[in-house]
Amino acid sequence: MNNKPFIFTEAFNCGLILKKCLESFFKYHPDTIVNVFGTFKDFKELGKFKNVEYHELSEDRELAECFKHGHLGTAHIGAKVIKEISNGHDYIIHFDSDVIFRKESLSLLTNKI
Repeated sequence: MNNKPFIFTEAFNCGLILKKCLESFFKYHPDTIVNVFGTFKDFKELGKFKNVEYHELSEDRELAECFKHGHLGTAHIGAKVIKEISNGHDYIIHFDSDVIFRKESLSLLTNKI
């Protein structure tokens, strides 16, 4: 198993918001990989980050419909991560795209796990 967490967030119609979130995240977690799920439009707004793995979802019609109903879209992505993508990782960490990190915070989670 992979002792490092699979960390993910989503940018579905909020690339500019996630950009601020990731800028603050990488200030305190510079060597951490974050998986970002979003659309081509979101990724264009977000720009390139060296420690981001981009998962493009523009063609997922079911997901687009889910995001019309609040957090159902986030749940859809979370289920996809658990079922298909995070293989080999001992645990998964998700954070919303509208979070601003003010200090190192991953250790607060990983030390408890």
